[in-house]
Amino acid sequence: MVNNILSCGKKDFSCLAETILKQGNSIRFKAKGLSMLPSIRNGDIVAVSPITDEITHGDIILYRSKENTPVVHRVIKKSEGGGILTKGDSSLNFDSPITNEQVLGKVIEVERRGINIRHILGKILRKVQGLRLYSKLAKVILKPKNIIIEQSAVNDEGGIVLNWAIQKGKRVIGYVDLSPLHEKDKNSVWIMTGLKVHYKYRRLNLGKKLVKEVLHYLNKIGADEVRLYVSPSNISAVMLYKKLGFTITDDATNNPPFKNFIYLKKNVKETSCHTSQIWD
Repeated sequence: MVNNILSCGKKDFSCLAETILKQGNSIRFKAKGLSMLPSIRNGDIVAVSPITDEITHGDIILYRSKENTPVVHRVIKKSEGGGILTKGDSSLNFDSPITNEQVLGKVIEVERRGINIRHILGKILRKVQGLRLYSKLAKVILKPKNIIIEQSAVNDEGGIVLNWAIQKGKRVIGYVDLSPLHEKDKNSVWIMTGLKVHYKYRRLNLGKKLVKEVLHYLNKIGADEVRLYVSPSNISAVMLYKKLGFTITDDATNNPPFKNFIYLKKNVKETSCHTSQIWD
């Protein structure tokens, strides 16, 4: 097998990548930029394959921007009209909405120093974070007073999307997104997506804090219900949502893109959720 290495500009790369991926082949390239930290670092080798299945929220995709430059960001939301909203993991702002025609491929692997970090680092860190002393020591070392939460909003083709981001200094270490199921009825049902916490800051209740912020907001505006989808392999997330009053339903079978996911929902009006200390 021969690996062909080619250097080219951003616009030339977009055209080349589109041609290769449309032919059913995968591509590998060196990432540039910091917008996808911590998932992808500057200099990591990113492998992208052609789109063979439905794009869902949480996927990392390669797309061609309106300026014809390549962008690797995470999918946050898909609208019924076909629009896709994306954002870098360490970015506070959303990208301009894109269409399916702009999507070139899906990221399947991230390599750092010859190691597939999407698998190796996750396994090592999960073992360390499983130790009882980890959360106590981490809370002291990470200094929770330096952590703040900011809320922002953006309007895309599918309507409004709210975002809560946890920052430590200038670094985003966690975020969650929220959007109304029906734009015309913002006080009814909302969808929560994209809950993510930097792998170094997990098991510190930051995910719980973000969900509490969302529930507090929904309770404040008088919303009826909040829904979300979780991968069956993400057991810790399912346990977290259950502790916060979410219940599992089987309605996901009626939504093809999420038929293999666990579908949970919560009646917001049943409980009032007040936010307090960051480490609650």
